[in-house]
Amino acid sequence: MPVEAVLEAPLPAAHTLGDDRAAAASKAFYLDCQSAHVIALSGPATTAALACRRWLSLIHVESGEVNLLHPQHSCFASAGDWLLLPGCSAVWNSSAFRVICVMASPQQIARFLHHSGSEPQESSPLPLPDRPRTVRCGREDIESVVFTMAQALLHTASQLHHADPELIERLAIGEQLCRLMAVLICPSTASQPDADRRPKAVPQRRDSFEDLIDYIKANLNQPLNLTVLANQSHYSRRALQYAFRERLGCTATQWIRSQRLDLAQQRLLSAQPGDTVSRIAQACGYRSPSLFSIEFQQRFHIKPSLLLRRSRCGNEGLGPEGQEHDEHEGQP
Repeated sequence: MPVEAVLEAPLPAAHTLGDDRAAAASKAFYLDCQSAHVIALSGPATTAALACRRWLSLIHVESGEVNLLHPQHSCFASAGDWLLLPGCSAVWNSSAFRVICVMASPQQIARFLHHSGSEPQESSPLPLPDRPRTVRCGREDIESVVFTMAQALLHTASQLHHADPELIERLAIGEQLCRLMAVLICPSTASQPDADRRPKAVPQRRDSFEDLIDYIKANLNQPLNLTVLANQSHYSRRALQYAFRERLGCTATQWIRSQRLDLAQQRLLSAQPGDTVSRIAQACGYRSPSLFSIEFQQRFHIKPSLLLRRSRCGNEGLGPEGQEHDEHEGQP
């Protein structure tokens, strides 16, 4: 497998998994499809820092669970799901896995983000994604149709690689994969030439529940319970419980906990000198570092102390994962 493709892929490289895991990580398959590169990789449970890359990537999770931690966003995918990744840095955290990754340059994707017959303008910014996102399997929408086509193309490319590699270029498999990625990134641009002529949606007026949500997000470091929220809004405690169930599908406590953990993840990934797990936990509304550590691991499948260290120095100077410890992190 070309070294450049390995280093540019948003996958844990073999050398980051340790010598004892190299055999499992070496089960890789590389295919050059002209306009795109395809890498199939399997490996054990691992955590690795992914550096910034030149490529846009589309990953199909064939088995296992993958959690990508980004400073502004986290993506979780299980078997059958897809991940669409820009070239930003992230932290890879997974169980034992097998994935197929399609990589294409932004320039290749940009060719299909413009109407046919028009040339891209160098001065106009490309409508490319700035953060990873997950698309679940089993949905009934245009994205599912596109992913089904992508999966079929990957299967075809694998068969041609063994039977007649020249047909991969003649059938423009790589170009077809790039077209599918362009549709996923910007479906209206890729499929609707007159999209800009459609009437714009009239913005709806905000209601009191949305104002309450904004208040919660701005005060996650403060004590928040039904009494506090009822006093801040026009809802009774019972009405609040119903509103959260109806609008967000969970209780107010569950939603606030999720927001606090998301904020903590962002703070850990962009930690400043002097930041500790305990300080970040307190800034996100946790009074107990032990409780924070437990809930963070349940949500993101990684210790907050380990994520803090990896976000600061990547893989340098880290010992075995089981030996990671932060003196400021409470014991469960």
